[in-house]
Amino acid sequence: MHGQSRGFSLIEIITIVTVIGILAAIVVVSATGIARISRDNQRQLNVNAIVERLELYYKLHTSTAGRSYPTKQDIQTKAQEIINDNEALIAPGKTSNSLVATDTIGEPMVSISEYVYQVFDADDNICTSVPCVRFVLYYRTESDNTVHRVESLHQQ
Repeated sequence: MHGQSRGFSLIEIITIVTVIGILAAIVVVSATGIARISRDNQRQLNVNAIVERLELYYKLHTSTAGRSYPTKQDIQTKAQEIINDNEALIAPGKTSNSLVATDTIGEPMVSISEYVYQVFDADDNICTSVPCVRFVLYYRTESDNTVHRVESLHQQ
């Protein structure tokens, strides 16, 4: 008598393929979530570095009108010079400066690919000339789609 080797049935093969597919999908979803969290952490680090540089700018820039944060125009034209940290200026997934200045009063529209600088004068208008007495820096996290705001240390 020959020993009969019995192979897998079609049902067993389909079950194994289905289980492998489900496990692969779980791994992909987990990896995607981890990547989003990692990019969000990088955004937060970038914003912290930008805020530190803006506070340093405030300490070093005194005019007859008093200390000042950079104006909207300063950020639009000299962000790299002011922040002096090109990596912090670039949002994850971007290749160029992601810091933009807004003239919107209230919470501006913010995407995951930008950091939005909003600077105010003593009358709470967008600051176009010194002294600029406070700022808010906005960014959006990718993992939970939340807009975060970081306020300047000095509020007047």
